Amino acid sequence: MKKAFLLVGLLAVGWNHSQAQSKPQQNVTTCQKWTQADKKLNVLYRQILTLYASNPVFLKAFKASQVAWLKFRDAQEEALYPTQPGQSKQVTYGSVYTSCNCAVLTDLTTARNRQLQLWVDGIEEGDVCSGSVRRKP
Repeated sequence: MKKAFLLVGLLAVGWNHSQAQSKPQQNVTTCQKWTQADKKLNVLYRQILTLYASNPVFLKAFKASQVAWLKFRDAQEEALYPTQPGQSKQVTYGSVYTSCNCAVLTDLTTARNRQLQLWVDGIEEGDVCSGSVRRKP
């Protein structure tokens, strides 16, 4: 019983804390997370181009995969928040749209960053399924 009260209390504290920010403040906070994830994506992309500069076959395929991923990201966002021609997403989905959209973009970009980080970090010798990923220095 004590655990149930503790859980309810913690949820109430979390709820009150999340309500402390105004909607514009929440939008800024959430969208800043996406901006940071996007900046990291660009850093990783440039690192990969440098690390694999001597492998033009890989670079061609990698660049194509990044273009495809960007198209997927945009299509996923559109599938989550479609609108009729001439309507704005803000009007269709309300004041939560900006925050929710930035959260979705953050999740997608963070997942892509994990994928790209593998090419930057490299893998241990012996991973037979690593494909084009370089060995750790």
